[in-house]
Amino acid sequence: MSSENPVSDTTSKRLALFDQMIAKGSEDPFVHYARAMELRSLGRKEDALEAFDGVAARFPTYVPTYLMAAQVCGE
Repeated sequence: MSSENPVSDTTSKRLALFDQMIAKGSEDPFVHYARAMELRSLGRKEDALEAFDGVAARFPTYVPTYLMAAQVCGE
């Protein structure tokens, strides 16, 4: 296998999948939240925070968003 970081590759593939689902109009808050989590896993802190902000604005009752956004801020 030529991949140097299979975990990062898998995370990138999941991010692409969530991006596709959102582009198709997904209204599932978990899809948007999971995208933010994948950005966090890739070490893209600012992008993750922006994504969590978007989830909070669009789905204000999706509570896990606030906990994870706070954790990312503390990293």
